[in-house]
Amino acid sequence: MPNTVFTTEIVIPSYRRTPILQQTIEKIRAIYPETPICLGLQEAVQDDIFQKQIAADRNMRIVQMPSPSTTRTLNQCIATSSADVVLILDDDAVPFFGWLEAHVQAFSSNPDLLYTCGREVRASQGRSAASEWFRILAERLWGIGLANN
Repeated sequence: MPNTVFTTEIVIPSYRRTPILQQTIEKIRAIYPETPICLGLQEAVQDDIFQKQIAADRNMRIVQMPSPSTTRTLNQCIATSSADVVLILDDDAVPFFGWLEAHVQAFSSNPDLLYTCGREVRASQGRSAASEWFRILAERLWGIGLANN
C-alpha cells in the first residue's frame, strides 16, 4: 500500500460564522480549487451571496444539521463522505501550501496510520499572518511546542 493514491475531502463544521467561513473557503479554493469540501452547517445559511457561492462550487456539498453540535456534525460529514482521507478544518483556519499533500503522503507511506494532525493558521485570532508564520517557524526550528512526529 505504500504510495497509494487516496481521494480526499475537507470537512468544515460551522455555526453562526458565515463571514469567517466564506473567507476560509476563498483561501482554501486559492490553494485547492478542485478538492471536495463538505460544509457541516449547524444553521441555515441566510446570506444570498454565500448561497450562490456554495451552489456554484461543483466540489462542495452541504450537511445541514437540525441543531448545533460540532461532534454530531463532524460524525455525519465523515459518515457520508466517500473520500479515503477526510481532513477536518476549523471554519476560521487557513491551511498552508502542501497541507493536504502532507497528510495524504503520511497515509500513503504508512499503511498502519489511523490519523494525522498538523498546524493551521487561525484567521480570526487577531494576529497577523506574518506573526502566525513566525510562531510556527520558531516552533519548528527551536522545538517549542509539540513534537514533529
